[in-house]
Order: sequence, then C-alpha cells, then structure tokens
Amino acid sequence: MKANLFQYRCIKIMLVCLCISCVAFTTALNNGKENTIIHPKMDIASPQKVIIQFLQWYKINYKKAGSFPFLKKDSVGNFMINQIACKSYLNFMKSSKCLSSKYLAYWQAFFNNKSLELKKNPVQSDITEGFDVDFVLITQEPDIILNKIASLKCKMVSLNENVALVRVTLPTDKSVQYEFEMYKYKEGWQIEFISPSNYD
Repeated sequence: MKANLFQYRCIKIMLVCLCISCVAFTTALNNGKENTIIHPKMDIASPQKVIIQFLQWYKINYKKAGSFPFLKKDSVGNFMINQIACKSYLNFMKSSKCLSSKYLAYWQAFFNNKSLELKKNPVQSDITEGFDVDFVLITQEPDIILNKIASLKCKMVSLNENVALVRVTLPTDKSVQYEFEMYKYKEGWQIEFISPSNYD
C-alpha cells in the first residue's frame, strides 16, 4: 500500500513539473514573438523577380517604346506634346504587367505638365527638357543597363507586406544605381517608381 502511495506521489510530482515546463516554454516562445516582426507568407524574392522580368521585357521592346512620336510641331513650328502618342506609349508600357497604375499616372502628369510648359514657353529648335533621355531608366545610355541585366544586383532596402524598396546596382559600373519602389496589389508586385541615384 505504501509502495502504491509513493508511486502515486512520484507521478503527481512529475505531472506538475511537466505542466510548469510547458508554461515556461510557451511564455518564452510568446516573448520571442513579441520581439520579432513577422510578415506572413512573405516572398522576399518576388519584388526582385518583377524588376528583372520588367527589364527583360523592356530590352525586347525598347525600340517599340522609343518609336512613339512624343513631340510634334504646330502650324508655326513650335514643339507641342503629341497626347495621342503619349497615351499609346503608356498603354504599351502597361502591357508589360509590371507597372502600377500610379507609375503610369505619374508619366501622364509629366506629359500634361510639359504640354502646358510648351504652350507658355514655345520652343522651336531645342528638344524639350526631359525628352532627350530614356523615360524608364532616365539616361541617354539605357543599353548600359539593358545589355547587362544578368549582372545586375538587387538588394532589398526595406520590405513589409505590401511595400518594398529595392536598390539595383551594376558592380562593374558604380554610376549605375537605381531604387525601385514596389507595391503589392491584387495582380502581384508592381513597380511604382524608378529613381536613379542622381535623379532629383
């Protein structure tokens, strides 16, 4: 009888210790979670993949993108914005499925502002500022980037569930440095803004 009582007490002590251990483990686990920012189903690679996918698409379609006659002349020889061509260009860029509606809206606002500027300050000879560079990469030499897409390095600067900032560089040319602002919509990650390091 005493042996059974002793065994019972030993089992009871073991169960109490086990419960205390479980509570301590759960508390430690919860404390760890409080100090860690967790974003469910976060795919860090996705924003970078969209950037590379877009650059590859742009390389293939670069000549087509540059063929739109953004500028035309009025009856007296002044430059003016060809809004029909600009709209066609933006629809073409939209077909890449990598650019957000806000990215496209930004460039539509750019064309609208330039249109007002040219009406206010007519120009006949010099190309209007902003039209002498590639609109996407903001450079006169986009081939430097487009011909070395495989060599580009993408570094995540910041990331949360719906917003990412990615820095893109070319190790062989330190002058090549871009920041891509990415937003996640129902269609997936899309580019909202592309800014070279020297862009104001």
